[in-house]
Amino acid sequence: SLIQTAINMDVDLVLIRIAARPFDDGSPNEPHDLARYSSELGHYLTGQDIKYMDLTGNLGIDAAMYYDGYHLKHRFRSYYTELFAEWLIANEVTGP
Repeated sequence: SLIQTAINMDVDLVLIRIAARPFDDGSPNEPHDLARYSSELGHYLTGQDIKYMDLTGNLGIDAAMYYDGYHLKHRFRSYYTELFAEWLIANEVTGP
């Protein structure tokens, strides 16, 4: 329904994914089923002409920035928003 709403409103939709908070040793917290789901989701969204920003790699988001293991703390909003904006520009995702 999110995709259909974007189509109805004639707006570009960009979904942003970050990895779960890494384990204490810095290794990825990415169970096999989640990795497979994420890959399938990326392919599906691409097929729907939806921009999918996968930030599961090391892009400057570290364990201290997570609120609950899955969501980023608001106090880092300006920092991660800048990361997202740089990705959008680098991937030529522009507004109206």
